[in-house]
Amino acid sequence: MLQQKIATAHTYDYGTSKNSRFIIIVTQETHCITADKLLIPNFLLAGLILSRNHGLATFVHERLEWSLVDQSPDQSETEWLCVDVAVCKNVNVYKPPRSRLIPTTIPTFPHPSLYVGDFNCQHVNWGYNTTSPDGESLDSWVTSNNLGLLYNPQETASFFSCRWNVAAPTQTWPL
Repeated sequence: MLQQKIATAHTYDYGTSKNSRFIIIVTQETHCITADKLLIPNFLLAGLILSRNHGLATFVHERLEWSLVDQSPDQSETEWLCVDVAVCKNVNVYKPPRSRLIPTTIPTFPHPSLYVGDFNCQHVNWGYNTTSPDGESLDSWVTSNNLGLLYNPQETASFFSCRWNVAAPTQTWPL
């Protein structure tokens, strides 16, 4: 799975091919009001939440069968969409930095499930120096739903947050 945070809306060439090692690509902050520019060669757009301010998209390699399971209601602060690929629910999540995380707005799906996204939450358990209130809420949600974090503190950070001026890991929780 490849996670990509997109800052502006345009056509993206990920250099993927029929022999690509990625089978699912999730994006957050697409900032698109139409789907016409969300194109990745050899991938199908499996799920999309259009938003001028935020937005999400999940792409699945064209050789795989998939189905859109569900997505967040219109105008939800925390956006999410769930795509079933190879019997695994893949949940793409985006929580804007200025919004409060209300864990009950993220549904839980049966095993096997994978939650990935831009949660805009910090917790010392995930390699951050401090824990934010939203990080505490998310950690409690993760614990109460018996999710495991795919994070190796020995790996380098996956992105640099200009907002927090810190290199940070990507959080992924499988169920």
